[in-house]
Amino acid sequence: MYFSLATLEDNGKVAVCGSVSREPGGDSNDTRFDELWINTAKVVLEGDTVLNGLGFFKESRFIEGKAPGGNAGCVRTARDCEDRFAEATPQIVSTRSSFSLRD
Repeated sequence: MYFSLATLEDNGKVAVCGSVSREPGGDSNDTRFDELWINTAKVVLEGDTVLNGLGFFKESRFIEGKAPGGNAGCVRTARDCEDRFAEATPQIVSTRSSFSLRD
């Protein structure tokens, strides 16, 4: 999976925008794993979690060697925007390293 991620200030709150693309050719278990991973990942700014779950990210077409483009899904969080976030680089972090996939 490849992600495009941005954070911004929206009415005093942190907003997160992003998109995801997946390499073609995966099977249904790959898709299920990807969905589980996306929904349990979080966005971190300056060591602080500002959002849990990336299920709102829009999926975009996969292009080899390129970050996902197109329209991003965005959500305004409940987290107040702080000055220290202005130049911070957002990170996507997953605290889960394994999932059980059952048919």
